[in-house]
Amino acid sequence: MSCDPLVALPSRRLPLCAQFLDPEAGNWDVRIAEKMVKLSLWCCMHVPEHRPAISTIWSELAKLAHAVAPSIGAATSVPASSAR
Repeated sequence: MSCDPLVALPSRRLPLCAQFLDPEAGNWDVRIAEKMVKLSLWCCMHVPEHRPAISTIWSELAKLAHAVAPSIGAATSVPASSAR
């Protein structure tokens, strides 16, 4: 069973996520911020088996980095030792 909140949580919560963004931190894309929040919550699941593997976390972070700055996302790869 997959417990992927990146897919499971509805997108209609975008305005709710936007109210927590710090304007001093720069001009954040609300959709990317929401994905970061969802990934963070997924990593904090109470049942360890529901948490993502580190390779999944790394992959999702690389996608987000690429969305923010394509040159950063392209330079990231999943380390071989990160598999769960």
